[in-house]
Amino acid sequence: MALPLLLLLLLLELGLYASCFVCGIVTAATITIVQGNFGGRCMLYGLVNYNVTAGLIGIESPSSPSLCYFVSAISVTVAVVCFSVTLYWLYTFYIDGEMRRDHMWMNMMIVVSGVFLFFLLITGCVVKIGRDSLCNSVIQKVPNITSCEEAQTRKWVSPIRGGRFYNSLYKAETAVWVNLFLWLIIGGLVIIQRRQGSGSNVIVGGPAGGLFGDAGVRAEETEPFLNQPPRPQSLTRRTMALPLLLLELGLYASSFFCGMVTAASITIVQGNFGGRCMLYGLVNYNVKAGLIGIESPSSPSLCYFVTTISVMVVVVCFPVTLYWLYTLCMCGEITRGRMRMNLMIAVSGVFLFFLLITGCVVKIGRDSLCNSVIQSVPNITSCEEAQTRKWVSPIRGGRFYIGLHDAGTAVWVNFFLWLIILLLVIVQRLEDSGSKVIRGGHRRRRGRRRLPRNAETEPFFNQPARPQ
Repeated sequence: MALPLLLLLLLLELGLYASCFVCGIVTAATITIVQGNFGGRCMLYGLVNYNVTAGLIGIESPSSPSLCYFVSAISVTVAVVCFSVTLYWLYTFYIDGEMRRDHMWMNMMIVVSGVFLFFLLITGCVVKIGRDSLCNSVIQKVPNITSCEEAQTRKWVSPIRGGRFYNSLYKAETAVWVNLFLWLIIGGLVIIQRRQGSGSNVIVGGPAGGLFGDAGVRAEETEPFLNQPPRPQSLTRRTMALPLLLLELGLYASSFFCGMVTAASITIVQGNFGGRCMLYGLVNYNVKAGLIGIESPSSPSLCYFVTTISVMVVVVCFPVTLYWLYTLCMCGEITRGRMRMNLMIAVSGVFLFFLLITGCVVKIGRDSLCNSVIQSVPNITSCEEAQTRKWVSPIRGGRFYIGLHDAGTAVWVNFFLWLIILLLVIVQRLEDSGSKVIRGGHRRRRGRRRLPRNAETEPFFNQPARPQ
């Protein structure tokens, strides 16, 4: 029964790889076509203007071309990997008559799935937010339209061809999200096959006990290198440690999302102000036009520092969460040594230090900007009210305070999450130190009768006793 099931899972996975290839090609092609229709300029997060006399829509300020290149590069990478894997499986199926793979291949595909899920999530957010930002600019600047689709029927300044820009960007976004969920299913399928292979030591073909159809190979010789059975531990220690590790896993996942929120919020606010960092910035007010403008922004490196620290936290939390989930699914429990706990204590201390600085920078910088807004703009008593006022074009200050508030809240939540992580690791480290001392005490005593070995006094290197 296991053989047909694994074969069906592999065939389903093959179909998913082919679908991911098509989605990657669609995303890269549509983004490139839109960029070509706008004269090679990337319009994600772009701004437009409207010539009332000629009745034409033009480009006020495009975004950096590297943004579209990033989306295309991720999509092309996914397409190349999926095409290669699909071709390999088809070749293996028609040449050998079956599809089989070892544990190392499945471990590699699990890692690839995790990496692609991470970058596809970022790509989907970039396309979604960038398209919405462009559509908001179109609706605000072009009169007598209520949706971005209506702008496709208007005339654009030559040589721009904006006839299908919204449909193309919508297709690109849909293809990215479909690609994300397909890779999520692929990761689940590979984990299921990895579990099946761990139990029988045979993936496809051959009798049980042989790796590639060799009946003379013993099961001990086919034991996977990366999935060794855990050492016996005392029931009390496992019962106490596992909930702490699961709680720590949830904290890593929460810290990942907080880092994403901080980096995205700061980047969006900086983009809305034309790439200028407004933490500790100053504004002015044009009384005649009734518009709020920028008097002096702060250094862009300040926002880059906040974004970099948040991205570093995300980059650390994502693989750690993925590793713990993989270990829990493969081994049924989570175990780690003192070296990893010491490393996590050091990482937690470093992150707490930088997150504290980042939280203070965002909090004080936001308050400084709000004080300048309240003092410069008449008839307002809070920074939220300035979001309803008009700003000098091309500034979009409609949600600047909410964005900075979300970023500051995410930083402080992230700080307290890492504080709890540090305390949990210290508790587990102390608990592990106590058990090590008890276990090692019997081996240091000399001149006494040797105690019988059990789960608590088993030596680290389980060497067989000498013949007597």
